[in-house]
Amino acid sequence: IGYYRDATARPQVEVACKDKVAEVRRSAVYVLGRLEDPKSVPVVEGLLKDPDVSVRAGAAQALGELRSSASKTVLEGLLKDSDKAVQASAARSLLMLGDSAALETAKSLVGDPDISVRLLSIDALGWSRDPAAGSTLESLLTEAPADSRTAVQEALARHQQLRKQK
Repeated sequence: IGYYRDATARPQVEVACKDKVAEVRRSAVYVLGRLEDPKSVPVVEGLLKDPDVSVRAGAAQALGELRSSASKTVLEGLLKDSDKAVQASAARSLLMLGDSAALETAKSLVGDPDISVRLLSIDALGWSRDPAAGSTLESLLTEAPADSRTAVQEALARHQQLRKQK
């Protein structure tokens, strides 16, 4: 559904966001982000309080996909979430929204031992137009663990493309 960006599916997907199973809620919030329908923002913001970390991280990412600049304050608060994946996801969304305040958070997480946090933070840096993000990504080309280098290359390419569009 999200792949085709069929906004008519939004009401049914929003119902799935209330499912008892965390995996269903996580998938639903991912789809809402892909639908890019701003009417979904209140539902997605509600999932930022979900007890499941993967749902909260997914909701933080979805707000970036929804380009919800009204959610910046909420996302900034998530930079201090107890879970690093949520922090990295919030940083990604803020950087997608052009808020460079999240740059330091993303940079601080690129060396995390948890590969999912590392990959999220690398991806976040790729959404920044700030030259400091590019410098960090360039240094990671040789310094990052082998399991992260493809992500670094992709993020650096996106960063460079965004800088050209400036």
